[in-house]
Amino acid sequence: MVNWWIIGGIAIIVIGWTWYRGNNMIKSRESLICEITRVGNINAKDIYYLSYHGGVPAIPKPQKLNIAIANQYILLFNDKGDNEKIYFRSFRKIDKLTTRKGPNLKGKSIVLWGPFVGLFLQVKLRYFIIIEYLDSNNQNNNILFECDLKGHKDLYDKIYGYYNKAKNEPNPRIGAWATW
Repeated sequence: MVNWWIIGGIAIIVIGWTWYRGNNMIKSRESLICEITRVGNINAKDIYYLSYHGGVPAIPKPQKLNIAIANQYILLFNDKGDNEKIYFRSFRKIDKLTTRKGPNLKGKSIVLWGPFVGLFLQVKLRYFIIIEYLDSNNQNNNILFECDLKGHKDLYDKIYGYYNKAKNEPNPRIGAWATW
C-alpha cells in the first residue's frame, strides 16, 4: 500500500514539473514574440511558426522557428534567441512547391486493416516555400520553409508582394544621378 502512495506521489511531482516547465516555455515564447513585434514595429498577424530546413548561415540547423514579415525584410528567429534579418532586396527568386507522397501498399492487407485502411494509407502532401537570396556572406543561398496547407498561400503571397515592391524600387546605393 505504501508503494502505491510513493508511486502516486512521484507521478504527481512529474506531472506538476512537466506543467511548470511547459508553462514557462510558453510564457518565454510569448514574451519573445511581443518584444520582436514591439522593437521591429511588426504586426502580430505577420508572424508565422513553421518548419525551417536550412539556408541561413546564422541558423544552420533545421528546426521549428518563427518568421516575421516587415516592410523591408523578413526576420527569422527561434525560441533560443537566434535571429537573422533577410532584406527583400537580397532576394533573387521566390517559389512555392508541393510534394505528394503516395502510400506504400506493398505488404498491406486490406483484409487485415479493415475499415482503418483509409487512416494509415493516405496520400501525404507537403508544402514548401523556397527563397533564393544573397546571404550575409555574399554567397548565393536558398532558404527552405515547410508550411501547412492554410498558412502556405497566405505566407507566400505576403512575401512575394513585398519582394515585388522591393524589386521595383530604385536602388539607393546607386544614387540619384544614375536614374537620369
